[in-house]
Amino acid sequence: MNLDRFNLNLFVAFEALAESKTLTEAAGTLFITQSALSVALRQMREYFGDELFVFRPKQKELTPLARDLQPRIREILGTAKATLRLRDEFARSHSAFHPGVVALPRREMASVCSGSSGGTEERIAA
Repeated sequence: MNLDRFNLNLFVAFEALAESKTLTEAAGTLFITQSALSVALRQMREYFGDELFVFRPKQKELTPLARDLQPRIREILGTAKATLRLRDEFARSHSAFHPGVVALPRREMASVCSGSSGGTEERIAA
């Protein structure tokens, strides 16, 4: 299988459909139109050769294939989210440490920048 030919966003659509009661509800959680989600569902059905979800009035059922796919897709999405969080964790951990840089309170920083001696009297008066 070539990932270049598969839209991984379909897994996000699949998860929303699996967790929602209706197509409209799933579209709402994704902030897309119902027709856009219908297109995604059609693409998934074509790719997997299965209905995946059967919608009836006030009821939705997953096909056996969809039930088999659900935990795998959930795991893939969880791994993707954890991977994307690494950027934020890396940025947070590296922004707190800058060799040679000392964090000064605002008043002391103002004294340093203005070239004053930063004596006690100046701090109290500031």
